[in-house]
Amino acid sequence: MAKVKSISFKENNGWTECNHLYLDASKLKESKGRISFITQIGQERLLKDEMKGFCHQRFKANFVVREMEIKDLVVDMQLRVGDTIVSIIQVGKACLLECPIIEASNPSCFVNRQVFFGAIIREGLVKKEDAIHILD
Repeated sequence: MAKVKSISFKENNGWTECNHLYLDASKLKESKGRISFITQIGQERLLKDEMKGFCHQRFKANFVVREMEIKDLVVDMQLRVGDTIVSIIQVGKACLLECPIIEASNPSCFVNRQVFFGAIIREGLVKKEDAIHILD
């Protein structure tokens, strides 16, 4: 079963890791209510890859999730994450052509395929270890 492994929140131009987060779209003004997820595998690659691209240096997700299969996700699918309902608005992320990894290994790196983004449909509390359920 997919679960929340870690939670981070951007505040005052810095990231804070926390044990829980109340998701309220109005409080996520910088991201326009959009939240980001990365799989545990993707997060490990961000930390361990020898060749570092732009994402390795700049990307930080709100949620690291474990046991989540990106291949099972599609745009407009809804997820229950803790008490919150999130609608998937993007699966994967675009690579920048100037990225060192793209220049070296064309056409893309592994990390961008381990990320997805969502919009908050129902506000609520999300805690570490909360289950993530795909809703029908």
